[in-house]
Amino acid sequence: MRWPQRLRIGIAVFGAAFLVVLYMAFRAPRPGGPPAGVGRVTREDPAATAQSTSGTLLNLRRDTENYKIDFDQHLVYPDGRQKLQGARVTVPNRGGRSFTVKAREADVGAGGDAIRMEGAVQLDGSDGLVAKTEAATYSQSEGILRAPGPASFTRGRMSGASVGMTYDKGRDAISMLDKAVMALAPETAEDRPVDIAAGSAYFARADHYVQYERGFTLVSGGRTLSSTRATAYLTEDGARVQTLEMRGQSRITGVGEGAGALRGMDADDINLEFAGDGKTLAGATLASARPGRASIEIGADGGARRVAGQWIDLRFAPDGSTVNGLTVRESAALTLPATPKEPPRTITAVTLTAKAEGGTSLNAARFVDNVEYKESPAGGTPRVVRARTLETATAPGLGAMTDARFAGAVRFEEGPTRGASGQARYLVDRGRIDLDGVDQTTGQSPRVTDGEVAIDAGHIEITTDPRRIAAKGDVRSVMQPAATQEARASGGEVRRAGMLEKDQPVYATSAALDYDSTARVAVYTAEAPAQSRLWQGDTTIQADRLTVDDATGNLAGKGSVATAFLIEERDEKTGARQQTTSIGSADDFLYEDGPRQATYTGAAHVSGPQGDLRASRIELFLAADVNELQRVEAFTAVALNDATRTVSGDRLTYTAAEGRYLVVGSPVKILADCRETTGRTLTFYRSTNNIDVEPNDQFRTQVKSVPNCVVPERK
Repeated sequence: MRWPQRLRIGIAVFGAAFLVVLYMAFRAPRPGGPPAGVGRVTREDPAATAQSTSGTLLNLRRDTENYKIDFDQHLVYPDGRQKLQGARVTVPNRGGRSFTVKAREADVGAGGDAIRMEGAVQLDGSDGLVAKTEAATYSQSEGILRAPGPASFTRGRMSGASVGMTYDKGRDAISMLDKAVMALAPETAEDRPVDIAAGSAYFARADHYVQYERGFTLVSGGRTLSSTRATAYLTEDGARVQTLEMRGQSRITGVGEGAGALRGMDADDINLEFAGDGKTLAGATLASARPGRASIEIGADGGARRVAGQWIDLRFAPDGSTVNGLTVRESAALTLPATPKEPPRTITAVTLTAKAEGGTSLNAARFVDNVEYKESPAGGTPRVVRARTLETATAPGLGAMTDARFAGAVRFEEGPTRGASGQARYLVDRGRIDLDGVDQTTGQSPRVTDGEVAIDAGHIEITTDPRRIAAKGDVRSVMQPAATQEARASGGEVRRAGMLEKDQPVYATSAALDYDSTARVAVYTAEAPAQSRLWQGDTTIQADRLTVDDATGNLAGKGSVATAFLIEERDEKTGARQQTTSIGSADDFLYEDGPRQATYTGAAHVSGPQGDLRASRIELFLAADVNELQRVEAFTAVALNDATRTVSGDRLTYTAAEGRYLVVGSPVKILADCRETTGRTLTFYRSTNNIDVEPNDQFRTQVKSVPNCVVPERK
């Protein structure tokens, strides 16, 4: 960056050369009369007491020419004033350079204190400096040279101008009073011109700084610096800029391009630090009175990143534009624009630090205290994560995030979905959030709830699209009462399994859980020797794997299934309803809410109103609105036991309304009242001793007594 050096050169050359030489040229003591050797001429001004033409005034110091003044005409007045027409001042070898100053007229006041030059005042230096103004005055008692009107200068590629200019000899300071401008033409085809403008400029040469007031603007190509005022601090030799302080509505744009490069800065105040060459930006500090007022933009693939805060410190790579260190304090905020694959995101915290790990540009960031991460998809539900800290890895320039790690009282929310844990990891490219660790504020393990189910576990994974929740490690869940849940646009009302009460919560435990929030399907998986368990009141289902489908109302279990649930039945004598517990077991279990059917498969065993029943498969059919048993079907290797009889066969149908059993077998056998009856088809009733046995061609009905048999007392 060459603009800081060019900024310094323009002020230094004009002030040090032009104004200083004007002072030196006209500080000579008042001459006592016309110079020797000049002939008498007719005085053009009758008020003058002496007049000479075409002369030279020499100022010698130890026989060495200090300066000389050539003039076309010299007038001396009674009050001691002197006037020179066509004055030309030559200062040889001043600081290694020679200068010539010329003007149409120069006046030296009485006593020689005030010197005034007017009319095309111009300074020409041997180093190529040309400075011009229409009038200049010098007060020897004040040590101040003043050019009240427009003044300008050029030197090679540099030029500058202002309205009004002063030089303070005692302070060695130059003031450009109004409308100060400077310009530097490019040196090579790669360079860009530099233009500086300010309401006024003050160059303190002895103190090595330049101060700009009433507005400061520097433009170089696409780069622009602006502020209400600015101060440039120079090296001891005045050759390079060390720092630039911008104050009030400070802004810098067009610093660099590409991923990781600083594009611009905006704050109340900005301090710039330069490397030893005085050209390359080494650091910058931004400060503002209001939170969030200081901001920067950093280039990145997918769009510029905006970082805001109350105080920002930047460190730069050797190229002077790539940011490789960042610190933000008080109301830190990082804004990431939307991309075709990602929604717009913002991250806020009290502080932010970022650095370049294994590269030259920022690719890792840490947010501390009151962290809030927010994604805002167009037309979608915002996704928010809050925590005490956040550490994230990004593409260069705080670009695309791949891994974000939250810690300390983590809270996740997206619409009705809420999560809490001690730590969380957001795998952004996978759309997955992992919750781990005990929540320090509650002492609880990770928890997620979506308004329909609450899940606690040692580890929980939330997949955002499509929405799924996977949990493992001492999983506990609570399904909210279906009757209190509102319909959702994605799937309508919750349809809880009919064998469960809709106005009560349902509880479940397991080693692992996979919950599809959109489809409303929860799969609980156990780890031996424990089993997954679901319960509500007196209803319990245990299995190696349980599936709860709240979209269809179906309920399934696989592997060593054990069930217990209440079934209603009517008293055959009184007609009153009463509840009986049905206990079942099997290899697999399926409850289908549409037909209101519960099916046990594989070593099925069900004990309930129908008696103690075993078979390869048993089906229970319930009434449409209540858990009233209507029918039982059993298939293959059927065995029924109750208080008064034992039955075996191939197929059994029990009709609850009549208390009637129909058993078909090859053959079917029944043991009742100490008699064993064999046949093809058997019909009997629960509350009577009547038994109808039908033979066929293969099996003739046979009845035989059972020895040593005791007839049980019928209740």
